[in-house]
Amino acid sequence: MTQTVPKATVGPATAALTAGAEHLAVWHGPDTSGARVRAGHDALTAIDSALRALYDARAALVAEIRRDDVERAARVDELLAQVRAERFGHPAGFTYIREPEEHVCDDEPLRPGVEGWRIGNRGAR
Repeated sequence: MTQTVPKATVGPATAALTAGAEHLAVWHGPDTSGARVRAGHDALTAIDSALRALYDARAALVAEIRRDDVERAARVDELLAQVRAERFGHPAGFTYIREPEEHVCDDEPLRPGVEGWRIGNRGAR
C-alpha cells in the first residue's frame, strides 16, 4: 500500500493569518469588553496555527525536493547508461585501445603532436 505524502501548500497558513488579522482588528478596535480580550488570545492562537502550517508546508516542500532530486538522479543515471551503451557499446564504460597512427583514420591525417588513439573498436579518435 502506497502512502500518500502531503503536498506543500501555504493555504492553511494563509487562512490562519487571515483569521489572526481579523482577531487583531478586534483587539486593536474601540471595544473594551471581554470580546476584545478573547480576540487577543484568538489572535495568538491563529498566529501559532499559521506558524505550524508554515513549518508543515516547509517540511512537505523539503520532502518533495529531496524526492525530486532522487528521481532526477535516477533519470540522469539512466540517460548516461544509454549514452554509454550507444557510444561505447556497453553501459559499464569504455576502454582505449592503442593503435598505430596509420590505422586510426584513413580519410585525414592526425595533427602534429596528436597520437593515434581510438575508443573501443570504433573508428573514433
